Amino acid sequence: MRWMRPTPPAGLPILLVHSSGDRDVPLEVSRRFAAVPGAAVTLVEIAPCPHGMELNREPQLFHGAISRFLSRNAALSTASKVHG
Repeated sequence: MRWMRPTPPAGLPILLVHSSGDRDVPLEVSRRFAAVPGAAVTLVEIAPCPHGMELNREPQLFHGAISRFLSRNAALSTASKVHG
């Protein structure tokens, strides 16, 4: 499977929200993806729950992570439109 050898795209901010209870994709896959040197990856770990249920498990943490990620990266998006 492709996710077994992850390589984040250079310079592209990525937010991962993952749970240790995910039986479809192991949490370790996201941890390795986020640990790649130079990667702009933010990993938020949610309490154990099935794959795709992170929003239902911890909605405030989930929404907060998205809000913070978008706030931090809004400047990148604006700069690329102005200078790109």
